[in-house]
Formats: sequence, structure tokens, C-alpha cells
Amino acid sequence: MMERIREGTNSLVVKIILSLIIFSFAFAGVGSYLAGGSTPPAATVGDKEISRAELDRAYQNERARMQQQAGEQFNQLLGNPEYVKRFRQNILDRMVNDQLLEHEASALGLRVSDEQVKAAIRAMPQFRQAGQFNNERYQAALRQTGMSADEFANYMRTDLVRQQLVNGLQSTAFVLPSELESLYRLEAQSREVRTLTLPVEDFAKQVSLADDELEAITKPIAMIIFSRVW
Repeated sequence: MMERIREGTNSLVVKIILSLIIFSFAFAGVGSYLAGGSTPPAATVGDKEISRAELDRAYQNERARMQQQAGEQFNQLLGNPEYVKRFRQNILDRMVNDQLLEHEASALGLRVSDEQVKAAIRAMPQFRQAGQFNNERYQAALRQTGMSADEFANYMRTDLVRQQLVNGLQSTAFVLPSELESLYRLEAQSREVRTLTLPVEDFAKQVSLADDELEAITKPIAMIIFSRVW
């Protein structure tokens, strides 16, 4: 039996079949790697995706900013895996919110001109020195973030559009339907007024007061008048 198996494996037909089988397994493995090996996005907002690379860059930028502000205290927090996880999740949540705002602003047709973008960049305090825009600081900041001038301008344009939407929502007042209905009812209401006039002369004829009674009445009045003048 074993001799027959050895003879069969040495035949040309068996070798070809084995080669095809091996090739098919290898091709299937490579295909599954190519198909399923792509990195999924960090989040999907509508038809837009937030890639892992974008999240990593935002995380590194925010981490560098916090290290500059908090120093060693923030570095100690980074030693806590749970804090790092929440910190990264907060950045992703903010990116998702920005995408939602950007989508809504685009749907409303909000725009920002090139001059507004330039003015916003020149007004940023981190790029100013002695009250003036400093190009060296600006270029150094671009090198630190790894962004080109055009990329940063596009980032600022998008951020200004989002701010335009948020400011518009915050400064917008709205009225509930029930409040409008109450206002309409008040405006449509009518009032009937009836007056009654009493003749003072006729009333005075029916009243007689002694001198002490008049004095008791006029004294508090005089005191009140005096206190008010004083």
C-alpha cells in the first residue's frame, strides 16, 4: 500500500494536481489578506470617513498641546491606560461633531472668503509677536504640525465655517407654537371699561367733622409729606 502511494505521488499528474491545490490555497490566502486587511475607518459620518491616520494625527497634535500646557502632570496621566482611552475617544467624538457641523454648514451654503481666512490666521495669538503677525512663528508651527500652508488654510476655512454655523445657532431666537398662540390671543382680546364719577361737592355736604377730627386726619398727611420732602 505504501509503495503504491509513493509511486502515485511521484507521478506527473499527481504533482500537477498538488501544485494547483497549493497555488489555489496561496492565492486564496493572499486574496483574503488584500480584501480584509485594509484598515477600517475610525468613524463614518454620513458619506464621510474619519481614517485612523486622521485620528492619530489629531491625537498627537492634541497630546503635544496638552504637554505644553500641563507638562509633567499630563505626562503622568498618560501612564494611565484608561485615561489615554478616554482622551482618544474624546478627540474622536470632537472630530465626529466637527463633521456633522461641516455637513450642515455645507447644506446651508455657508462660505468663508480667502480674506477672512487670512485675517483669522494673522490674528491668531500664537503667530504674533509684539502685537504683529510673525511669519517665522507661523512657519515654525506649520513644520511642527507637519502641515503645508494650503492644508492649514483649508483647515482654518473649515473651522471658520463651523464657527459661523454655531454662532448663528447661538444668536438665533425661537418661539414655541404655544407661545405664539398666547401672543395672538392677547393681541386679539378686547376690554370693556366703565367709569363712575362721584361729585365731590355732594359728598362733602353730607360729611361734618369736628376740629379735633380734622387735626387727627391732617397730621399724618403732613408728616408723610414732610418725610418725603426730607
